[in-house]
Amino acid sequence: MIAYFKRILTPPVFSCDDDKTRSARVLNTLLISAMIVSMFIFVAIPIVYAEKFYNYLFSITIFLILIISLWLMRRGQVRLASTLFISSTWIFLTVLNSLAGGMTSITAVFHIAIMVIAGLLLGIRAAIFYATACSLTGLVLITLETNGYPMPRIFPVPARAGWLDITFSFILTITALSIAMRSITNALADARQSEAKYRTLIENSNDAIFLIYNRKFEIINRKFVDIFGYTLEEINNPNFDFIKLIAPKSQSFVENLRTRAYCNEAIDPKYELTMITKDNREIEIETSVTYFDYKDGIASQGIIRDITDRKRVEAEIRNLNDELEQRVIERTAQLEAVNNELKDFASIVSHDLKAPLRAVNQLATWIYAEYFNNLDDTGKEYLNLMKLRVKRMDLLIEGILQYSRIGREEEQQVKIFLAALIDEVIETLAPPESIKIDIQPELPVVIGSRIRIMQVFQNLIGNAIKYMDKPQGLITITCERDNDKWIFKIIDNGPGIKHNHFDRIFQIFQTGEKHDDVESTGIGLTLVKKIVEYYGGNIWVESEIGTGSTFFFTLPKE
Repeated sequence: MIAYFKRILTPPVFSCDDDKTRSARVLNTLLISAMIVSMFIFVAIPIVYAEKFYNYLFSITIFLILIISLWLMRRGQVRLASTLFISSTWIFLTVLNSLAGGMTSITAVFHIAIMVIAGLLLGIRAAIFYATACSLTGLVLITLETNGYPMPRIFPVPARAGWLDITFSFILTITALSIAMRSITNALADARQSEAKYRTLIENSNDAIFLIYNRKFEIINRKFVDIFGYTLEEINNPNFDFIKLIAPKSQSFVENLRTRAYCNEAIDPKYELTMITKDNREIEIETSVTYFDYKDGIASQGIIRDITDRKRVEAEIRNLNDELEQRVIERTAQLEAVNNELKDFASIVSHDLKAPLRAVNQLATWIYAEYFNNLDDTGKEYLNLMKLRVKRMDLLIEGILQYSRIGREEEQQVKIFLAALIDEVIETLAPPESIKIDIQPELPVVIGSRIRIMQVFQNLIGNAIKYMDKPQGLITITCERDNDKWIFKIIDNGPGIKHNHFDRIFQIFQTGEKHDDVESTGIGLTLVKKIVEYYGGNIWVESEIGTGSTFFFTLPKE
């Protein structure tokens, strides 16, 4: 039971709203005091008042309203509870006094107390409203009584009840005034605590904080002193003008801001300035300033952050970027020159090397036609070998030209339907009937140069056909999706490749067999690797001797 009453007497706390908690504390005190006074009057009615029914009715009604207000307050409806309590108290006390003994000085005391309570709980506007309502009500009732229209006396108050009204008025007034004084004291304590808290926060800030009024500093923190080097005494000197801290190149900008602030124009609150320290050192600062009405004029307050080091680093980065851009321009020019040289070299290779080869080939063809039957077996073998070497040299030169063009010449990128392209490749290669080629249905569509993608499949399928050593050869072409890329496989049941040749076969002029055993230039797989990597893919091989090989390569989906 004691704990229950203790809980009722303890005002609620609203953790997210300090103002609401303070109002609840004041209202709780008033409601408990008013309930005690109501119960006291309820007990005194049989002793003091002749008309008991109306007094009991008024006392019970007020007590119920107090209970409802207390319930609303504990539900968080503090403002609604305050309005109900103040309005009902004012109405009942005014009606009670009017019907009992007319408007008296005691009624005025009631009204004063109500105005104080309204100001505490609902603010200055509510206090003004109730003051106006009380004054007008009192003025109307007094005017009616003085002009011969008195209010009816439903239950006259006996003389011995005067002390009870005085006591009630005294208790209500003293309670209201004591609460007002305590609220003022608490507000002053909160203000001092808040000032100390924010003073500590300002002093410990890593940025300089200031308040300027009439060109003088009224508030600065420790960081401000550290940045500019002036002592507090120097800054607080009446002759110290804040413009002294502004570099000449920034003074007109600052004065323009002050002028616009006085004219109530919109101002960007954040900007950068150059300022001067006590030792005449220029520093770059970033500041955020707001202007507001203060005393008899306009003041400015804000923060200052020293960004000198940041500006120096930014300048260094800009210089490095400029230098890097210049290097890129120079290197690009060098690369363009090298590319032009490569193009010239490709033309030289195409013309100056192929021309002698064509002459040698033509001579070998003429000898073969005119003197082949006059040659012995050794001569015939040498002649065939010469024609073979000339053909290989021609293919080698063509492979080098193709290799040099990849990535240097802009080629049209189109949609490539791989099913149709592979059919065309196989038709061009014309594999023997002993070799079967299986193609996975529904091959994807990729984006790229049709010639380059055809070269990839032509080389891989052609190698599988060329090196096939089985009487019944099988080449399988498959594709599968892997996230954002396609993985292609060219699988054959040929002789296989040694493990130590897996990397070597992708190097230029390298093959897995002797050149005279199998016709090969050593360019094909190198060309394939460069094309695949040009499109952002990879290529690798898995193989077992005697079982066959699988060449894997990837191409992006888009």
